[in-house]
Amino acid sequence: MKKEGYVFLASIGSLFTAIIILFLLNSIGGLGILIRLFALLGLTSMFVASMITPFQKELYKIFKVPFLKIHHYLTIFGLTMITLHPVLFAIERAIATTAREGARVFLPVFTSAFDFWLLAGRPALIIIYIAVIGALIRKGFKKGWRWMHALNYIALIFGVVHGIMNGSDFYGFIGPISGNVPGFIMTLMFLVMTTMTMATFTLKRIQLYKLKQKRKAKQEETEEELKVEEE
Repeated sequence: MKKEGYVFLASIGSLFTAIIILFLLNSIGGLGILIRLFALLGLTSMFVASMITPFQKELYKIFKVPFLKIHHYLTIFGLTMITLHPVLFAIERAIATTAREGARVFLPVFTSAFDFWLLAGRPALIIIYIAVIGALIRKGFKKGWRWMHALNYIALIFGVVHGIMNGSDFYGFIGPISGNVPGFIMTLMFLVMTTMTMATFTLKRIQLYKLKQKRKAKQEETEEELKVEEE
């Protein structure tokens, strides 16, 4: 593995370490500690998986491993963590109240715009699974699977908004920063990750557009050569 590979792994490791340290500074006991931790680790992993998509060639040169393998490892870990987050919360609520109340954890709320965004993690999970289905059917749905898979970016935004509005590990912008420094730093980190992810999404779209134009130009050149040969 090249030197860049160690730098890349160290950067990813440092990011997860920082998230865990900030989490521990805000940690409280009980089942809730796992619910919160899984959400943070899952979101972080999904963000990293999204941010590295424009750098497929570079990562292959560094690790000599197909990009999809790296991308899938991060995505599977993130998806597992994000899924466990509401599952454990549903179990906790079902124990405290009823099974029906526990099941409601997975249902989006549309009573008001505030409630929708407060619980935006619910539609985010549904959207993520739709995006995963898009990736799984890409061979049979070549023209549309990318748009389905791109829903991941919307889901990540939903997840961050939900975390800021409802998560105890984030800074909700309603109290003094001095009272929740770890939460403020955590919020800034996820806002930076969101910005970087949107930037890499744009970069990836530019790359795909240029590739499409290049293939189109090559096809036109081939057609011109065939016309000349026929004449």
